[in-house]
Amino acid sequence: MDHINTQLAALRSCKEHLAAVTALGRASANVTRFIANLNRAYPRLNGTLPLPFDD
Repeated sequence: MDHINTQLAALRSCKEHLAAVTALGRASANVTRFIANLNRAYPRLNGTLPLPFDD
């Protein structure tokens, strides 16, 4: 029965993540802003974080 609980937890986590990504998409003005927001909210594992330097 542990595998069922694990699957339910994974499904719940996946649903929450998809809802958050959908919300970011709706709140973003365009695709470029969406990608920036997504990378800020959910950075890639072992990825390099961008440093926002003002020009």
